Amino acid sequence: MPAAALFAVSCVKQPPAKTYAMHGTVVNLDDQSHLAKISAGQLGDWMAPMTMDYPVPNKTDWAVLKAGAQIDATVFVRGDEFWVADIHPAGKK
Repeated sequence: MPAAALFAVSCVKQPPAKTYAMHGTVVNLDDQSHLAKISAGQLGDWMAPMTMDYPVPNKTDWAVLKAGAQIDATVFVRGDEFWVADIHPAGKK
């Protein structure tokens, strides 16, 4: 692919991610894949209360997580992708 075409593809703007406030309990952590299994309440109109794995791409956010901890965070959703960021202990920001 020519360089100009690669540049054009890389400049395509993605739609902004929708955000949802999360309150939940960390069930367990997978250090290799940076997936946190979190039992969370309702996430706006996106997800009913459930326990599931959430990607946590930011190393600073990952460092906050401990199994059994209650957390507040933000879930970001863009298309089929979702991830958790802005993580802090529940009630502390």
